[in-house]
Amino acid sequence: MNNPLPGIVCCAIVLVSSIWTAWDSSRLKLVRYNTGLSYKPLLLFFLMVPIWYVSFPWYLVVRTRIRSGKLVPMNEPNQLGRHSLHSRRAKLGMSAIAAGIVGAWVFRFAGASGERLSIVGMIVLSSALVSVIFGSIVVLFTIVSGWLRAESKSD
Repeated sequence: MNNPLPGIVCCAIVLVSSIWTAWDSSRLKLVRYNTGLSYKPLLLFFLMVPIWYVSFPWYLVVRTRIRSGKLVPMNEPNQLGRHSLHSRRAKLGMSAIAAGIVGAWVFRFAGASGERLSIVGMIVLSSALVSVIFGSIVVLFTIVSGWLRAESKSD
């Protein structure tokens, strides 16, 4: 019989640490720093949840660098190139897609035997699916907003 407790604990850890990350990033004013995680707290929360296993350790490293004074704030937030595929937003979306595909692939070929998935298996696969969907939406939004911006400048 499958025990759902490990899956529930994993979900709780991801949600609680993502909420803490959003709160802490607001307190640190993370948007003032030039990092790949310089997003507003609510957006950072939604970025943390699907690719938590990559983004949470990354946030801890950035947080440590900010608190130790090794990372200094910018004068103005970086707004250049936010509508191209070379922007941080598009790179984050592509990373989410890649993380979702790799996560599903590793889970499928590393130990998902049997016809019935455990609760942990369902969480891993649904997290991978959310990562791919989220990344696709971010990349598509970046492309469309860049196209609309170029159209409005040409008029």
